[in-house]
Amino acid sequence: ASHPITSWRKLAASIAGFVLISGIAFAAIHTYIKRSQEPIQVTADTHPEVIKSDSAKQVAATDSLTHPKPEKPAIHKTFENVAFEQMISEIASYYDLQVKFENNEDKTLRLYYEWNSHSSIENIVKELNQFENVNIELQQNELIVK
Repeated sequence: ASHPITSWRKLAASIAGFVLISGIAFAAIHTYIKRSQEPIQVTADTHPEVIKSDSAKQVAATDSLTHPKPEKPAIHKTFENVAFEQMISEIASYYDLQVKFENNEDKTLRLYYEWNSHSSIENIVKELNQFENVNIELQQNELIVK
């Protein structure tokens, strides 16, 4: 008579074990996916190598124009009803660029723009140029608003 009871216990233990293993696997996969989607923070201490050649320094200098320096924190900001001059100045200062306006009327434009500092300055210029009254050119270390 005890044989049917032990078989039910074995079945219940097997189901509980399966649910437990499935839960652990789900949690591990979920944690891995979540971690892989987070932006990687790169600090100056993680790459201690020294650049010795002049050509490598030139490549690094050119690269600093298009990508933010690793020490700077990532910024995701929404500009809503902010003067264009203030918005473009803040973005330019993040990338260590100067801003030049050829027309003072452009300074007072008001736009809605979501800025993500992970984007390169070239992509940001392309996005901003999609607006009807905006024409920006990137020349060396300067943003020229025409």
